[in-house]
Amino acid sequence: MAYDIGGMLARSGQTVGQAIGGGFADLGAGIGTGIGGMLTRRREKRRQEEELQEAQQAISQYTTAGEINPGMLLQKAQQATIEGNMKLAKLYEQGAEQAKQNLAAGQNLIAYNQLAEKAGLSREEADIGIRGLVSGQYKDPFSALKGVTEIQKTVSKKANLEYVVDQLRAENLDSIAEDVERGLYTDAQLGELLSKARQAKAAAEQGQSGLEAFVSTADLSNTTFGKAVIQGQLKNVSPTLISKMATEAINERQTTELVKNLKSMNTDVSNEAAELLEMGVITDEGAKKIVVEGKQGPKISTSNMKQYMLEDGTLVWGGDITVDGNERKAYRDKNNPNSIIDLPAEAIEFKGEARIRGEDLRLAGIQLAEDSKFSDLDATNQEKAKVAFAAKYNELITQKKTNEEALAGAKAHALSLIEQTTEEGFKFFGFEVPFTGKTTTEIKEKSSKDFDTMWNS
Repeated sequence: MAYDIGGMLARSGQTVGQAIGGGFADLGAGIGTGIGGMLTRRREKRRQEEELQEAQQAISQYTTAGEINPGMLLQKAQQATIEGNMKLAKLYEQGAEQAKQNLAAGQNLIAYNQLAEKAGLSREEADIGIRGLVSGQYKDPFSALKGVTEIQKTVSKKANLEYVVDQLRAENLDSIAEDVERGLYTDAQLGELLSKARQAKAAAEQGQSGLEAFVSTADLSNTTFGKAVIQGQLKNVSPTLISKMATEAINERQTTELVKNLKSMNTDVSNEAAELLEMGVITDEGAKKIVVEGKQGPKISTSNMKQYMLEDGTLVWGGDITVDGNERKAYRDKNNPNSIIDLPAEAIEFKGEARIRGEDLRLAGIQLAEDSKFSDLDATNQEKAKVAFAAKYNELITQKKTNEEALAGAKAHALSLIEQTTEEGFKFFGFEVPFTGKTTTEIKEKSSKDFDTMWNS
């Protein structure tokens, strides 16, 4: 992969005409105004024109790639100084300076060219670094290569994410595609995610035996999903919903291992990350950022922190958050908890000390999966229904109900709320929660009597 270094320098604007062209005009200024008559003036004019032409040729020659020689131009500048021609000396000095710059630029381009070849960059990719070096964006070949590879990674990540989303949607796995777009999976997980989503869907289409084989080969037997498959709870569930639960199970397995490792570290930061991760209000990537970044970044303090549900059914961890002395109602970004986002007015606050964990939501999905009222919902509404189930389940458990009673009660509660859905929205926790996937529906608080009726249904 060879590059025209001289051509790149010329195209960069590092040309003699641009750098010192004005000087030639200055040198010729006043020609013809000498003393002593017409013939003397003509001879003087001709001599200066010859000097101009000679200087122009010399500077052009010694500032061009292949023959760059600032030393030769400096010698000519010294000679012109001795002869008392200071304007001509100044031009040669400017040419020498330009030659030095072109020499350095040419050496940088040659070095970068070699690095780009070793890195396996395409011509188009390498040109980005060349333009950056020529324009001054990058100061040396190594910073240019680093800049290009960072751009390459960003473009590659974006293209990979878009490809995975497109493939999932082509398989009618829209709910998983939405999870990817929401950042629930890291770039490293996307390849396995797509593969396992397809495998799970194909296994479900084969029936119970296919599902059991998939759970075994995917090492999901100890997950909530895997246990439900083995018990035969999901044999009548649609393949697309099975695929969704399978990908969540893969994430669950990784999250469980990460929580275990965070707790074993037993520091304030790691314990906080583990707790938020178990609640599902941050992702694996977010938990790692908390631990790695620690106390770096802006000074953040929190109070009155609770779980909130956003309009798309996402659970977040928010409250009164003060950043560098400025307090506001906000929540922590799931993928980067050190980044703070304002809580929208529509966010639903979970009262008291209630906590809904990621595990609770996965259990809710399994318990509701076989009912068409749930499976017919779009992805956003399914998330809200799972939250309704999980909240009721936890409430019944705290009331000392058996697990079977809590599961049955939570399922009946969630399905009842789905049936009560109106054009106004979905009744939930004493609020009218948008249950249409749209973000424009207003949320209206109901009376305490209505709240009690719905919550205890």
